[in-house]
Amino acid sequence: MKNGGDPDLLEGNTDWYKEFLRSAALQHSHNVSLAGGSDRITYLASLGYMSQDDIIPNSSYERYNLRINTTAKVTSWFKLGVNLTYLNGQETDTTGDADDIDGDGGSFKAFQRVGRAVPYMPVKYSDGTWSYLSAPTNPVRMVTDDYGRRIKNNNNISALISPEFNLVEGLNIKGIFAYESSSYRNKQFNKTVDYKSFEPAGQSGTNVVARNKQMDKWEQWNNLTASATMNYEKQIDAHYFKVMAGGSLETFKWAYTKASRRDFPNNNFSEINAGDPNTASAEGNSTKSALASVFGRLNYSFAERYLIEANLRYDGSSKFAKGNRFGLFPSFSVGWRISEEAFLKM
Repeated sequence: MKNGGDPDLLEGNTDWYKEFLRSAALQHSHNVSLAGGSDRITYLASLGYMSQDDIIPNSSYERYNLRINTTAKVTSWFKLGVNLTYLNGQETDTTGDADDIDGDGGSFKAFQRVGRAVPYMPVKYSDGTWSYLSAPTNPVRMVTDDYGRRIKNNNNISALISPEFNLVEGLNIKGIFAYESSSYRNKQFNKTVDYKSFEPAGQSGTNVVARNKQMDKWEQWNNLTASATMNYEKQIDAHYFKVMAGGSLETFKWAYTKASRRDFPNNNFSEINAGDPNTASAEGNSTKSALASVFGRLNYSFAERYLIEANLRYDGSSKFAKGNRFGLFPSFSVGWRISEEAFLKM
């Protein structure tokens, strides 16, 4: 093989990594925040944007985010905290030869093939014809729009509300109510891909992706958590009492739907309805679960020497079969702080 000979005769010396990777990838982010408050209220609000290009061409990520945190002392006995966040992200990639929307994107698949590319073969021949390996693939072409595009969008919303009450001395009531929702919308269009013949190099024409295909996937999960606890403590001479009681509930829901069609009139369509209905395919699933609990604890001590603690909780989970979902879990302990006895302090 000649060093730097005629690429059309497979006498080249191609640095495939140099041809495949960018020399640099740009990333920039911008954030604006506002914070302030007084003795009764504090707040923080922030807005952010981030854009990141991949070192592999035609692959990028973009994100917007919003955050609001507030704590307010509404009255002398009532305090309220509110935290809200929102995130919107979009990941863009080529499809390569990926036929599954859940699989690896074109940039990952193409990178796997770069190391197997032979240096005597050019990326393109002198007339602009793409070369191809025995697969047949060309990793540089796989990260162009020739193969198609994959776009993944996600939206994430979370909210946390935390009230707190101090109604009388020794009594504290706290609550936590949290909700989180994430939704994902993925679209992928695989174009038909042909490699033309190039006679000087002995390359024959071939069809790599004979049928174009649109794939859509929607996925969402929601998580709701609620809990409340009450604590009361009282000291009466040498007797100390502390009581805690509460309950919690957590629910989880997840669902997805995936659909696809093939044989679109051309490669310029990206909506699934334009495909051949006879090639339609769809699937989906969902699940949900819940966990509920009530619990309590009693602490007693006399003169800080004799200690008693009793715990009781009743838990239920939907993940177990009916008839076995609930259970009672008690515990009990006693303690003696012998170091507080008078005969040890003499």
